[in-house]
Amino acid sequence: KDSDDEELRGSLEQIDIAGRRVFNLLENLLKWASLQTGRIKSKPEVCDLNQIIIHTKNLLEHQALQKNISITTKVPSEISAFADANMLRTILQNLISNAIKFSEKGSKVEIKAEEEADSVKIYVSDEGIGMPKQMLERLMKLDTNTSRLGTGEEKGSGLGLIISNEMINMQNGSLQVESTEG
Repeated sequence: KDSDDEELRGSLEQIDIAGRRVFNLLENLLKWASLQTGRIKSKPEVCDLNQIIIHTKNLLEHQALQKNISITTKVPSEISAFADANMLRTILQNLISNAIKFSEKGSKVEIKAEEEADSVKIYVSDEGIGMPKQMLERLMKLDTNTSRLGTGEEKGSGLGLIISNEMINMQNGSLQVESTEG
């Protein structure tokens, strides 16, 4: 009763942030458990890649706006991929969310896709803080903790890239990570 509107708004924002963190952690744990028990199966189909990328970008736009980060796409309008659309959405959401999480305010994230002879390459690049070589080497290992705070003190579980990597492998693809600290 004694709080003013600004104090209440700040408290509600903190509750919202905490709720989103718990939800994301739970969602990642459930997906990882489902992958480990074989409950998630890859169901590849021809997907409109541009539509999936735009949808995922729009989903994460609010997260980017909070840090004044612009998300740009360079995706041919008629590009398609033979993949499991739901897994692809999860993978892109994890990659783009990480790019935002580890980027400084006012920077940019770029999503690019290009067709090759028998595959499609998707790039998510950012102007973030990067990773030291030792962290990069341990990135996809479940037995090591590579989780760290984002540039806005965002917390992560360290499962997003592991889940993405497993989903990509299930579709006969590969995840490559390049990073330089700073």
